[in-house]
Amino acid sequence: MPNAASIWIALLAILVSSWLLPATYNEPLKCLGNRVLLLTAHPDDECMFFAPTVLALTSSSDVELHSLCLSTGDADRMGKERVQELAASLDILGIPANRSRVLDLLDLRDDITKPWNHHVIAAVVQHYVHEHRIDTILTFDAQGVSSHPNHASLSHGARLVQGVRVATLHTVPLWVKYHASLPALLHKSGISRFLPSSPAAHGTYSATAGQYLRAVQAMQAHRTQMVWFRWLYITFSRYMWTNDWTCV
Repeated sequence: MPNAASIWIALLAILVSSWLLPATYNEPLKCLGNRVLLLTAHPDDECMFFAPTVLALTSSSDVELHSLCLSTGDADRMGKERVQELAASLDILGIPANRSRVLDLLDLRDDITKPWNHHVIAAVVQHYVHEHRIDTILTFDAQGVSSHPNHASLSHGARLVQGVRVATLHTVPLWVKYHASLPALLHKSGISRFLPSSPAAHGTYSATAGQYLRAVQAMQAHRTQMVWFRWLYITFSRYMWTNDWTCV
C-alpha cells in the first residue's frame, strides 16, 4: 500500500475514533500492583495488542512497567532485526531498555503450529519476577487474541508463577475485533447499559487520539512486519484503541 494512502487511513481512524471515544474511558485494573510485567510472545505483540494499556501505565508515576518477550520472532529468520525493532518500539511506548528483556531459547521458538511448554514459560518468568520483584503479570488469555498457539500458552505458564497476580487480555469475537470504535460508540450512546457485561470486567484501558498515534509509531518501528495488511489492522483493530482485562 502506498505510504500516502497509509497515512490517510491512519488519519481517518484518528478522526472517527477520537470523536467517538470519551476523554476518559479508563477503568484501572483491579488487581494491578506497582511493579508490573508485560509478558509477550513475539516482537510487535507489545504494540499490536497491548498499546492502550502500556501507554496508560507508562504515564503513571505509580507503576513501574517491565517487558519480557519470550522469543525473537525468528520464524522468518529475521530474529536479530526484530529484536532491534522491539527495542525501538518499547522506547516509543515508554519502557526503558533496563526494564526489558528478549529471550532466545530452543524451547520457545516462534512457531505458529506449536504451543509452548507451560512449565518452561513458568520457569523463565519466575526468574524475572524474582529478579525484579514483580507483583503483577499482564499477558494474553487462553485464546491468545489471534489464536496463535504461542500467545495462548502464555496465560497457562503465567498462572504457574508463584507470588504474583495475573491479568489476561480479553479476546473479543472477530466481528468486534475489527470494529475499532464500537466499544466507545456503545459507551457514549448509553447502549452499553442494556447489554450483557463483558466477562473482562476487571479493568479497561482506552487510548486517546495522541496515544493511538504513538501506538502507530511503535508499529512502524517493526519495519520488517509492516506489510500492507498491517495498515488495515492499524486502522480497524479494536486492540489499537481498547484493552479489556480479567484478573485470574
